[in-house]
Amino acid sequence: MSLWLTGLHIRLKNCTQWFVFISITFCLGGCQSIRDEQSELSYFLVGSYTNEPDQGIYLVSYNEYHGQLTNESVVAAAIEPSYLNWQPTINKLYSIGRTLDKKSVINVYDWQGNAFSTLKTYPIEGEGLCHINVSDDRQQLAVVNYTTGNSELFDIDRSGLLTLRGQFTNTGSSVTPRQHSAHLHFAGWDKQSRYLYLTDLGTDEIIVFDSFKNDFTPVHRITLTPGDGPRHLAFHPTKKLVFSLNELSNSISIFKILQNGDLLHVSQTNIMPTTGQQQNLASAIRISEDGRHVYVALRGEDTIYGYQLTAEPGLQLINKVSSGGLHPRDFNFSKSQKQLLVANQYSNNVVVIKRDSVSGKLYSTQSQLHINAPSYVSYFN
Repeated sequence: MSLWLTGLHIRLKNCTQWFVFISITFCLGGCQSIRDEQSELSYFLVGSYTNEPDQGIYLVSYNEYHGQLTNESVVAAAIEPSYLNWQPTINKLYSIGRTLDKKSVINVYDWQGNAFSTLKTYPIEGEGLCHINVSDDRQQLAVVNYTTGNSELFDIDRSGLLTLRGQFTNTGSSVTPRQHSAHLHFAGWDKQSRYLYLTDLGTDEIIVFDSFKNDFTPVHRITLTPGDGPRHLAFHPTKKLVFSLNELSNSISIFKILQNGDLLHVSQTNIMPTTGQQQNLASAIRISEDGRHVYVALRGEDTIYGYQLTAEPGLQLINKVSSGGLHPRDFNFSKSQKQLLVANQYSNNVVVIKRDSVSGKLYSTQSQLHINAPSYVSYFN
């Protein structure tokens, strides 16, 4: 009997240890799942064309573990904050927008942990304010007006506030009905933060400025094919290359950046065949972090195209997918580069597209979120 009881005791002790082991393992597994789930949570800022005073700039989260988008909150109430530039190292957000009486402005915000507070608002001369950008060294900021074809350049002080440095107005025209006058559409710097490039959709030009000079006057003018309508530029992360997305001809022009900031045309890729009544308008271009893949959005057809950068250099189509809505005005990468978030302005939704970071191939998903007239999206860290 004593031997039997001893054996029972040993078996019960072993069962208890096994139960504790299973419980700890289950707990650790559950805790690990929670950590995995939380580690997959990333945040984005979404600009919009809203005219509602209680809407404006949205904070959106994406849970990669569940494939779920969530509208966290409106983090800055504003009218038509259609394009943004977030600077995490100085905790500042720069946004274009309008006042109640329809005047164009730059709003400078400070992040307060759960929302943005307005530091200062700067009036901008001209009409059709459409783009804002900051140099990589965070020393300068530029904006452009589409309707009046003018730009303003600012210096940024240590507190993140702005001082006007210069103004520039372009003139000219080109061959299509939308090109009767100058229409500046983009401002951006090379990776050395020296040369500033403006695109003019109306005159088929890329206009270059030397930011190290005190005067805001062009040092180079690059003329594209008549009717191209250059809209946005994307600078390669490591090579001396810049990609021009041409809205009117639905094409991508590749240029080599020369030592003096001038551009040398290398190749051109047609996204779609041009027609007499072009309805598909290219809208946004992004390059992957490793510089291997280029992506563009096309309105009308409502698609996102993916390309492989070839050695020439040129572009080879990988595939294309639906934008998941109407009129994809902008898109951007997630932090992992495994997703693209697309802002579809006319269907009022933000959509997730999966991306294979090795092959560059795109895949549609069912993940989407309702946002009124989204126009811009970027990762928020």
